[in-house]
Amino acid sequence: MDEKTGGPWRVKYNVPMPDFDVTYDLSTATVTLRGLEERSQNLRLAHQMVGEMLYGNIMTNFEQEIDPYGVKWLENSPWTRNEKQRLGRIMKVLQSTGVMKARTSYRVLSDRVTIGNYDAKAYKHQEGINTPQRIIIGVSEADLEDIRFTYYDYITGELGL
Repeated sequence: MDEKTGGPWRVKYNVPMPDFDVTYDLSTATVTLRGLEERSQNLRLAHQMVGEMLYGNIMTNFEQEIDPYGVKWLENSPWTRNEKQRLGRIMKVLQSTGVMKARTSYRVLSDRVTIGNYDAKAYKHQEGINTPQRIIIGVSEADLEDIRFTYYDYITGELGL
């Protein structure tokens, strides 16, 4: 590098720095922050959206016979398959009558959303109590990412952030 020109140039022009002032309009920032605060105070609609998403994922998992993490449920035993066939039941895993699937629901409260299944057999399968474990309720990493985006979009949505 050439000491005189400050670079490999043969000709150089030092650009003078113009004078300028920096001003801040805090009123816009204040309005934005107030809007964020207001939207984050009532998250019921966001909780509703998360509940719908998780409920939909669980319904899809029942159709695909997989757990929330994408692991295939263990197949029905030969005895269970024969019994379901004999009784004319649904042949899919955990769906002999459709009652267990139908007993999945979610509940929105002011500070959270909960999702669960109130079927006693669902609990036994979820925990693997005297039956092969087949996880029905859970939140995967992909679900967590969707949940984060849902809350972020909800809180910042109307402000255009």
